[in-house]
Amino acid sequence: MTDLQERRCPPCSRNIILQGHVLDRLKQIPGASIDCVVTSPPFWRLRNYAGQQKVVWDSRPECDHKWREQASCPDCGAWYGALGLEPTPYMYVRHLLQIFREVRRVLHPNGTAWLVLGDTYWRHSAPLFLGQTSGRASNSKEVKPVCEKRVLKEGDLVGIPWMVALALRADGWYLRNDIVREKTNGLPESVRCRLTRSHEYVFMLSKSRRHYFDAYSISEPCAQLRRSKVWNSSSTKRSGCRRNKRSVWRLATEPFGYEMCRACGRIYDSTAYRRLPKLEDERRCSCGAMEWLSHSATMPVKLAESCILAGCARWVCMKCGKPRERLIRRKTVDMGRRFADRTADEVHASHTSALRYKQKRVRTTPIGWSNCGCGAGFRRGIVLDPFIGSGTVAVAARSLQRDWLGIELSAEYIKLANERLQREMCQGSPDNSDGVRKSPKSPSMIRNSPNSSRNISQNSRKPNSIGGISRRSMEATTSQPNNLLRER
Repeated sequence: MTDLQERRCPPCSRNIILQGHVLDRLKQIPGASIDCVVTSPPFWRLRNYAGQQKVVWDSRPECDHKWREQASCPDCGAWYGALGLEPTPYMYVRHLLQIFREVRRVLHPNGTAWLVLGDTYWRHSAPLFLGQTSGRASNSKEVKPVCEKRVLKEGDLVGIPWMVALALRADGWYLRNDIVREKTNGLPESVRCRLTRSHEYVFMLSKSRRHYFDAYSISEPCAQLRRSKVWNSSSTKRSGCRRNKRSVWRLATEPFGYEMCRACGRIYDSTAYRRLPKLEDERRCSCGAMEWLSHSATMPVKLAESCILAGCARWVCMKCGKPRERLIRRKTVDMGRRFADRTADEVHASHTSALRYKQKRVRTTPIGWSNCGCGAGFRRGIVLDPFIGSGTVAVAARSLQRDWLGIELSAEYIKLANERLQREMCQGSPDNSDGVRKSPKSPSMIRNSPNSSRNISQNSRKPNSIGGISRRSMEATTSQPNNLLRER
């Protein structure tokens, strides 16, 4: 398939969850029909998810499998099990390579893939060679280890995220960024011989050298420090300039918030679940069962939103597949002599690089969106999650007005994700499609706005009122700002 044919491929199905083996479902998606991929596959040897998770990997159609130790076939080298529970990390890397080859096929040339992975330790007493696999050699293309003489010993950090990232780069992907997601409320570890791990890796991958990336949508405001006698956080004010987002993201772990009874299939939210009667440290459903299904490792919604904002365009041309890019106007602002006198510590840089900040800073302002000129109309960008699980990527994509597509093997998790999407759609979510989050307007800003349905004149003020509204109404409005919007 040529590059022009890839760009003109028809879009795939959207806003649904496909059930089945991830490799089989990816093969059914048209090529170059996905604009962005955001996913977090099961981490290696960290947890065993409930539901149907076992499938056959590396199998040959003509082989009648004879499953033996470690669920492997001695004839063809196939393995029967769940992704993430492979006996060796080398097999886990090989399975992810197979999946991401199909991901690269369905991804548009302008698209990016965001992969979230965590690391673990080797807890077996027997050492393991990095190139060691169970059973005979597989028929799939294998990646040679960096050094076959090195072994994993008990207590070694496996380095799974970087094993996968380097293998994907060797397989043809562009490794663009390694992002550290710091868990601000990570779980403690009962260890005394090393540090507690509280971070994960987010790898940004691209199919080609030039790809879509909206840096302004996730940019951070710059802080201009005022010179005063006492330096503290209160002496910081915003200068109106923005800087590129850094590669360390501080995000708290979020609970899933839903529990499903495995006997009757009824789903409770966290509030209703805590109200159920408790028997032997387990909640009891209304049907009498005490077997529950939840998701113990959900991706933070803010993490998925940042990846989607930067990597998936809101509008894509239906003819050529080119995304509409944000047009930025850059203006050099003279910050004055006081700004030039700041020391290197104030700008958090060395004394040499501090001279670059002297007296001038670039202010960026969005002025519009690009247009390819085809005149065929635009469609929404599509985000794919091959391991959608609890549906976090779908929730984030819908709140940002993007289409989404998910793949999941377990029917129980699909039911949980659909219930979550339905309930959060009824609750409503704010429109963050432009990327830059805006603070809500205060009641005074709403009253003085020219688009307000009720304009209050300056002559109608009374001694016991503020802006024509009584102080009692103002206090009620301050405590419940949404009531003012509904009344007006």
